[in-house]
Amino acid sequence: MRLGGKASLDLVRSATRVQMSPFSGVRFSSSSNCVASTIGQKLMYHAVWAQVNGPGLPMTRRPLPSESVMSRPAETLRDTRESGRGSFLRRNWVRATRLLRTPWHRLRFRQFGARSRIDFPARVVGANVIEIGNGVVIHHNVRLEAHFTLERQTRVRIGDGTHIAPYVHIGGAGLVEIGRECGIGSFSWITDHDHDATDPRRSVVDHMRVVISPTVIEDGVYIGERVAVLRGVRIGRGSVIGTNSVVTHDIPPYSIAVGAPARVIRTFDVQAGVWKSADPC
Repeated sequence: MRLGGKASLDLVRSATRVQMSPFSGVRFSSSSNCVASTIGQKLMYHAVWAQVNGPGLPMTRRPLPSESVMSRPAETLRDTRESGRGSFLRRNWVRATRLLRTPWHRLRFRQFGARSRIDFPARVVGANVIEIGNGVVIHHNVRLEAHFTLERQTRVRIGDGTHIAPYVHIGGAGLVEIGRECGIGSFSWITDHDHDATDPRRSVVDHMRVVISPTVIEDGVYIGERVAVLRGVRIGRGSVIGTNSVVTHDIPPYSIAVGAPARVIRTFDVQAGVWKSADPC
């Protein structure tokens, strides 16, 4: 309902007269005058609202997102290889330093595949029992640690085409196997061993024992940032692990798992080609 100029003025005057009539003939102090004026303005506003929009209080706050109709933002799918390249000098300097380090990597690693690279700086312990496939990209400040190297058995194996983001820590005392074309987010931790805490009366510094159980990450797995993959875990092919998750048990193939401990919330139907919500039970 919309009112004209004269009708609106008459309505305001009428509301003012009706609502302010209780204050007529009453004297207030200076502070009370301010309070009375404020109350009168609110009463007038409510009266005008009721006559224009019907009974009920006016909206005095912004509606919540759930109360308003909101459309989902448009999503865009792009290839990250189109994001652009650095300057000519920087590209060639990085390429040259990588080429200079490659012969050294091939000498000290058990296997170092073609077109693979490890950015500087990186901490590597027990390289003689670490295998790195072809086309593997390991960014700066990554820790690769292999223990019990005297036995000459492979402790860490990284498959072809896997990308490991900065500050990832991978430790193998038995076997940590990462499949092909996996993506591992920054600050993640992947291990196959843990300190023995069966007897809390002795500290781990005192007995220096570890419990070992192989950890396997199959092909095409994507691990978000700050994820902990603990010993004895197998993550199935094509699965996704959400950020800040702690994986303590096996994850089936083509699943999305989140939380601490991680639980499966979605599974991919290969035949239908769609994601489906997992059974909460």
